[in-house]
Amino acid sequence: MRLTALRALERIAALLRRLGLGGLVDRVRGRALRGLGDFTERVDDITLTGDVALHSHYVRQLKDAERESATLRLFTETVRPGMTVLDIGAHLGHFSLIAAKRGAQVIAFEPNPETLPYLRRNLEANGVTDNVRLVQRAVGAKAGAVTFYTSPDGEQSSLHAHEAAEGAVTVEMTPVDDETSGLRVDVIKMDVEGAEVAALEGMRRTLAEASPEMLMLVERNPAALRRAGHEPGALDAALRAQGLVTEELDVEDEGDYVNLACRRA
Repeated sequence: MRLTALRALERIAALLRRLGLGGLVDRVRGRALRGLGDFTERVDDITLTGDVALHSHYVRQLKDAERESATLRLFTETVRPGMTVLDIGAHLGHFSLIAAKRGAQVIAFEPNPETLPYLRRNLEANGVTDNVRLVQRAVGAKAGAVTFYTSPDGEQSSLHAHEAAEGAVTVEMTPVDDETSGLRVDVIKMDVEGAEVAALEGMRRTLAEASPEMLMLVERNPAALRRAGHEPGALDAALRAQGLVTEELDVEDEGDYVNLACRRA
């Protein structure tokens, strides 16, 4: 019910984001909603719990099929029982839960200390803990401690400082290759707010040994890539260097970012 009551305000916030006021909107929204506690909602056959201030906008978009619908559809259609799936930037676990409920084995990467308790709760509530291995680290080119900048909504939390950041914490980083030894990966979903180029450096072996029909779904967010010191084209170049060709999905009207479906050339 609380999500329904928030819809009108969220639509106003969406308009302000289109005017380039996203950082201000997220800071004000987070402070205004703080203290309202947790919520639990059904999204199709999945139960998601989150904090009203941090996660209600995200889950409302999922419920209304307003978020990454083509990406979600392709992911769901591709994942089959027995596959190995990487969810890099798992957030509340929506993609991990879809894959695990379809009988896949999932490795979920999530470093955000504010999000991790909800991710664990969602895995337990949906009865998929045996199918998901949780890696509580960021991904990158090499292992070590790094600074992680948290955002009010959790979605824009990043390894790179940005206007929406509210705090900074130290987290551990791992190359994906260190977590996939002996595995043939079938599907990868990656959303790491600008750290994609470095993440690809740390998953060369994983990609080389992946299934011939491997599908990778990755976000190309120009603003986040620039904060990481890259032009948007650097991500496409890094994917090509790994022998992948791309197709654009869920192109936003504002041209802010797109999701890429990547397959072997």
